[in-house]
Amino acid sequence: MRTISTALASAVTAALVVVAPAHAGEPRPPGRPSSVDILGNAAGALEVWWTAPVRSGSQPIRKYVVKWRSGRLVVPARTTEVAVTGLGPGSYTFRVRAVSRAGAGPWSIPSRRLFVE
Repeated sequence: MRTISTALASAVTAALVVVAPAHAGEPRPPGRPSSVDILGNAAGALEVWWTAPVRSGSQPIRKYVVKWRSGRLVVPARTTEVAVTGLGPGSYTFRVRAVSRAGAGPWSIPSRRLFVE
């Protein structure tokens, strides 16, 4: 609290209290998820997991978007893994981004490449 004295006729001291919101300024989206990895668990399916961003931004994370060359999935924020099924033969890498009410954060560094038969 900052106190400002004023020299009024009656020598009254006034107190000025400044209240600022915890997240002043522009809304900040979440940071970049890390450690994206994949594991083949069945024909045409891969398990993808990641580590939540160190910095969640100015709002709680609401969801994650997982993308690969021919698709994407939206995953609730309460989990950091997903099974991706129905994949055709080929090699795959995955990227993940966190999304909050403040916006979408940057995409993760791509996962390692894994081949699906």
